[in-house]
Amino acid sequence: TRIERLQKRYAVCFEQHVEARIAMANYAYLDMLDVARECFRWVPRAGQELIDVGSQNFYYAQTLDAFFHPKRLLGIELEGYRLYPDGHNRVDYATYYTSLVPNGSYLPMDFCKFQGAADSVTCFFPFVTAQALVAWRLPLKVFQPHNMFRHMMSCLRPGGTVFMVNHGEKEARIASSFAQQNGFTMCGHLPYTDPLVERTNTAVISLWKKSA
Repeated sequence: TRIERLQKRYAVCFEQHVEARIAMANYAYLDMLDVARECFRWVPRAGQELIDVGSQNFYYAQTLDAFFHPKRLLGIELEGYRLYPDGHNRVDYATYYTSLVPNGSYLPMDFCKFQGAADSVTCFFPFVTAQALVAWRLPLKVFQPHNMFRHMMSCLRPGGTVFMVNHGEKEARIASSFAQQNGFTMCGHLPYTDPLVERTNTAVISLWKKSA
């Protein structure tokens, strides 16, 4: 029922283009955005320039396109060349996923070195603790959450927003601290029990704004 409602509201059918596992993950991310829309009374303006930070292989590019209808959609991932067991890397997969949306692109680079501007930023499960970083086999030298939030602030145009999802309340509190230290104002905060994908911790959704 949840998926059918999302399909009707956003005119999507992810399983037409990707395997079932990836389609379900897209519906799960779209449901998070839809819940934020309802609970925070948030309707993003269409035609924005949107950046997603920490995009992995950007399997959810279709979700962001369906929800935001952006003029430009850019995914940025530090570990863009990480290899999968099948011999392909994240860039290979991202090339396909971004081909499914208009004006989609992907950059395998450190977001903190990105030079550009955006109207909105999305950030799903960012690394805000060193333990999470190590669990994903990343070097501690790239652990720089304060710089990441500071760079989000510098990239966003006045009035821009950040939609963020964290693993559990503990990580959400840490992320909130970084966001507030860098000048963001919270517009909404909500624990979210995912009905579509099983997660170890309850996700926490938050929406942040850069002052005009």
